[in-house]
Amino acid sequence: MKTFSVSDSASLEIQRLFREFPCIEPVADLCESAPAGRMFDDLNAQFFENNLPMEEMKTRVTERFSLEGARLEFSLGIRVVERADYPPDLLCQNGDVAFLIAREVAERLRGYCLTFEDGEFFFRGQNNMRYTLFSIPELREK
Repeated sequence: MKTFSVSDSASLEIQRLFREFPCIEPVADLCESAPAGRMFDDLNAQFFENNLPMEEMKTRVTERFSLEGARLEFSLGIRVVERADYPPDLLCQNGDVAFLIAREVAERLRGYCLTFEDGEFFFRGQNNMRYTLFSIPELREK
């Protein structure tokens, strides 16, 4: 299966993270976060004050994110998890690193290189631009 590549710097940093966590068989989970600031404070208040059902809350958060999510600055990180905690179809071996990532997602990342520079993980595209998972066009297509 052809997937994304991993730079030497990213591989070394992931191996360093693996040594720091007490896992028998460590796996790298690609995680993304963005500081939302106060973007969802009003929804949070509505949830608790009005005791909104979870489905209603999810709908409102999804709508807000679709309107304002592009303003957020996402960053990519690696969470170390135990291989035995996940089914094999969610694991993808890439060189000397196993990733927790669905195969169809990994395949859509073909042509990108997971890189670690200046203390940050990111994907570098064929156009040499930096990407997070959120910003990769192939992952946003339905």
